[in-house]
Amino acid sequence: MTDVRVQTPATTARTSVPPDEGHIALLAGGSAALLGGAAWALIVGATDTEVGYVAWGVGWFVGFAMVRFTAQRGRILGGLAAVFAAVGLVFGKILILQFISGPAFDRHLQSDPSGMAKAAAWELRQAHSFPAAIQTQIDALGENDTLPDALWEQMMVAGEAEVTRRSPAEQADLGRAYIARVKGNVGFWQQLSWHLSPWDLLWFGLAISTAWSMLARPLGPRAAEATGR
Repeated sequence: MTDVRVQTPATTARTSVPPDEGHIALLAGGSAALLGGAAWALIVGATDTEVGYVAWGVGWFVGFAMVRFTAQRGRILGGLAAVFAAVGLVFGKILILQFISGPAFDRHLQSDPSGMAKAAAWELRQAHSFPAAIQTQIDALGENDTLPDALWEQMMVAGEAEVTRRSPAEQADLGRAYIARVKGNVGFWQQLSWHLSPWDLLWFGLAISTAWSMLARPLGPRAAEATGR
């Protein structure tokens, strides 16, 4: 007599995976990345310190959110978790640059005593409005000639004199023009790269590898049995 084993509903439930489980896990991972990045930026703003292990926690948070919604494991899921972690970290860095370190850099530029003089000198040069003795020297320069130090000092003196002739509102406009000119010469991503240190690379690597390992490694027998997979 042939022994025929009939697969029971319980056995079926143990081996099947809901078709939309992976999509929910991906949604959870993406949401965790953005929330983690925002939380990191808030902590930096509150403490005025970029705590490295909080960045590491972004990777753990992404992995934790995804494993809560799927028991599937593999290199593809691990790779997606690593990407989400990287996106969350970059998102956090952008928020820090935009709302914390960026405004602090603006305040630093505004506190530069020579900043408004430089902005005024630049405007005078654009308008060809320097005193005749200075303007003649500038006009004599070739297109690719470098400003002599002595001439630059004279231009700065003229710029400082121009600042004193302007009202407080006009001086504030000069300060904003100086900030815009300085930041305009540097692209956003270059500014972002200035805020990446070797320590950032270490914590980012730990965060990304943590997210990867949480989704790429297969479940052990006990964990698989506990999840009913």
